Amino acid sequence: MIFLYLYIIAVFIRPQDWMPVFHGFPVSYVLIPAGLLWGAFLGEKREKQVKTSLEILVFVYIGVILMSVLLSYGKHHDPVGEMVMWVQRGLVFTMVLLNVKDEKALARGIAFFLIVVTVLGVQAVQQGVTGVGWAGVTPHPGYDVVRVRWVGDWDGPNVYGLILATAGSMLLEFAWSRKNSIQRVLAVLGFIVALAGIYYTNSRGSVLAMCSGILFVGIFRFAKNAKVLTRAIIIIVLGLIIISQFMPGRMKELSSSDSSAHERTWMWERGLRMLRANPLLGVGKGIFAPKTGLRAHNNYVQVFAETGLVGFFIWMGILYFAFKPVSCYTLRSADSELDVQSRMLLVGLGVYCIATFFITLENDSLFLLLGFMACAQRLMIAKGRCLGLDGFGKKDARIILLSMVLVLVAIWLIAINEII
Repeated sequence: MIFLYLYIIAVFIRPQDWMPVFHGFPVSYVLIPAGLLWGAFLGEKREKQVKTSLEILVFVYIGVILMSVLLSYGKHHDPVGEMVMWVQRGLVFTMVLLNVKDEKALARGIAFFLIVVTVLGVQAVQQGVTGVGWAGVTPHPGYDVVRVRWVGDWDGPNVYGLILATAGSMLLEFAWSRKNSIQRVLAVLGFIVALAGIYYTNSRGSVLAMCSGILFVGIFRFAKNAKVLTRAIIIIVLGLIIISQFMPGRMKELSSSDSSAHERTWMWERGLRMLRANPLLGVGKGIFAPKTGLRAHNNYVQVFAETGLVGFFIWMGILYFAFKPVSCYTLRSADSELDVQSRMLLVGLGVYCIATFFITLENDSLFLLLGFMACAQRLMIAKGRCLGLDGFGKKDARIILLSMVLVLVAIWLIAINEII
């Protein structure tokens, strides 16, 4: 798994962007092929495993994206680059599938991801306290408050905060599930670092995502007892409300009348117009930002605007099948190692789904997490768990369609009617 580890470092720490010795290193063209070859031919062998619905949908989604780019070829500023980027993300997903072959490998992969992101949290705190982070990076200009950032894909406070919220929530679930005191202490310390990093990003979407992650952990922990679950949710919500009173002023401004929020809802309205004009396959992947001059600030809007209802259905299907097979089992099972890792991934992806309602992020980090989740599902199926839960039936299609409708209605109410 050495090449997978190196790729995780390249995605988050990004030495190729700021360390002179690695500057310009062709990460994608070296580490991904090496990781694929290692996983396919040189790593440990494993028995043939059934492909999950999640895996199939990820590859179908990438296929739809490639089709949408081809159909909008004349309108696209860089169609070849867009297609190469999405093929690369499919290969990242495949690299995880090929390298994570057992429970120990899954645990090591997730642990390494959390360690690397926690290191990014340390950078965020240092930058927030001193005004200068690693590589000489300074807080984002143009704001009257400190908003820390990193480099590459993480050069914006919102996306930076999102990945810290994802890792922080997973660390909290890990700490709650561990019996080993040392592991618990280390996980709690990592969680605190993530919280501090989010504080300095001053990202409202990330704070909301982190609060949701804490709520998810409580739900997963007390799901078997309805009374205890209800009390836990009330306590967690009240606690989060109290904590919110001590957050910076920008965090408390959640109305769509705020200039930043108004810009978001305006982009959402543009996305709805694009969907209305191109309902089947959208305007083409990668077209939204060049056409509007801004990003959608919402993954769901960007997906349905650029890939239409076809792409949006598959996207919602990916999220649905990322949760369904594992959650149906882990919420009622014992704390085996595989259950713990699966719940951590559920929490992390849940945070991602919440945060990306206000932030646009479909980079390699998502496909790493989806790859880990697909591996967890494979391992559960191999153990005789989740049987009958992974198939794609009419009921699943109806649930996905209902989810699409709910998301579209929510975006319409917020963007057009400004209900908040």
